[in-house]
Amino acid sequence: MALRRRVTTAFSPLRHHADRGASGKYRPAPLGVVATDHWASRDDGRYVIDNIETEAAYTKVNEFAVQRDDPCQAVSQVACTHEFNRGDWRPRIEAEIIMRADQTHFHMTARIVAIDDRVPFFERVFEQSFPRDHQ
Repeated sequence: MALRRRVTTAFSPLRHHADRGASGKYRPAPLGVVATDHWASRDDGRYVIDNIETEAAYTKVNEFAVQRDDPCQAVSQVACTHEFNRGDWRPRIEAEIIMRADQTHFHMTARIVAIDDRVPFFERVFEQSFPRDHQ
């Protein structure tokens, strides 16, 4: 069951309108196969935030794969992009998180890139492993 959280703010909500349609896709994996993968994507389309005359777009792709005989080969990955457009200003943020595991550890890698007018100006990669407790 999803929890709903009420967000309160001193500001009124921004007015916006859809510029291009949103879409989503999901490819379920068949049961009973040796390897399983799930894939889902989301594209919110392009919309305009009227108060600041800024076009925005958001996309997200989730992937998960596991093999029946070797669950340590499981991989989970999420990739997101957020774009804005106002006049000559065209920033884009790309983020990706990958989680893998082996017999003794979980391994996580995260990457974020900030781009302005198609030129990357900031990138950070995080890598961390932590032990499995097998409980």
